[in-house]
Amino acid sequence: MNVVHLLAALLLVPLVGWSAAEPTLLYKQPALDLIAGNFFVQARKPDGMLRLICWQKNPETKDGSFVPVDWNVGEKTGLELTERLLERQAGMTNYPGSTAVQVRGTAVGAYLNSDDLSRGGRDAAGHPLPGSDGYKLMVTPEVLFPLKPAHKPFIGPKDCLVVSFDLQVPVAQDEQKAGSHTYVNPCLVFVDPTTKVKFSYIVVTFSKGYRIVKESIAYDGPSHSWMLHTYMSTNQQWVALAPGSEMFQSRPWKGWKHFSFSVTQAHVQAALNAFRERQPEVTCSINPADYVLQSFHLNAELKYQTAHAEMGWSLRDAEIAWVRP
Repeated sequence: MNVVHLLAALLLVPLVGWSAAEPTLLYKQPALDLIAGNFFVQARKPDGMLRLICWQKNPETKDGSFVPVDWNVGEKTGLELTERLLERQAGMTNYPGSTAVQVRGTAVGAYLNSDDLSRGGRDAAGHPLPGSDGYKLMVTPEVLFPLKPAHKPFIGPKDCLVVSFDLQVPVAQDEQKAGSHTYVNPCLVFVDPTTKVKFSYIVVTFSKGYRIVKESIAYDGPSHSWMLHTYMSTNQQWVALAPGSEMFQSRPWKGWKHFSFSVTQAHVQAALNAFRERQPEVTCSINPADYVLQSFHLNAELKYQTAHAEMGWSLRDAEIAWVRP
């Protein structure tokens, strides 16, 4: 199903007599052959290119960087590599079971192990580890879009973003309580260019042991953004699930599953209205047309403040299309 037909299905618009401009592909996951030049620790570039980013430094190296690894990280991520492992994989240590990242073509993966950072949230010298107060660990594929030209995807009343990707999460171990949790959720970040208020539009896709709850709003200090949580489900007000997409998952699985959703101007308007009602003191626009698409990343993260946690995931063929009927 192409993007135009997908949008028609999502909005229940008949295709007969209905015309639409060609969708603009804002992002298509590229093929990566090497870790070098594609993976960084706490480094970002607003150039529209994919970067694999670890938001926490490696406490085992002086500069926080990762080292090449040749153990089978695919056992944890589902992304099996059979050759050139030292060129396509990097980790905190070259020891099986340590936090690692990998690339192969249009797929990327990561394995996270809280044991690598669980010295009470401090590095070997006793300094607090960076990133979410030292008790979170994330390796994420991230795209920062250029500010010029800025993408304002909800200028028109029927404008729509369509996001699709394949995902697997073979490993997820945590205590399923506050401070020990694993989750993998795509995130679109929108910014009000006038007030600089930032919204992380999160479509919850995997959260171990948790069930779907109501859409919610919360503030995230480390990213300085308001989080608008919705779910990969058909009963949500801030997102539409595409036909053929998998639903929200609460148990780990091995093997690719396809997920796809759309966010329309109406969805964003509903989210902004809810935000204004709950946070009236925050100065920001409630007009979706004002917002700029700043970035996209996979919020693949674990918390380990109260107990051990580990997780392996891989992502392939992610796309973001802007459709203007």
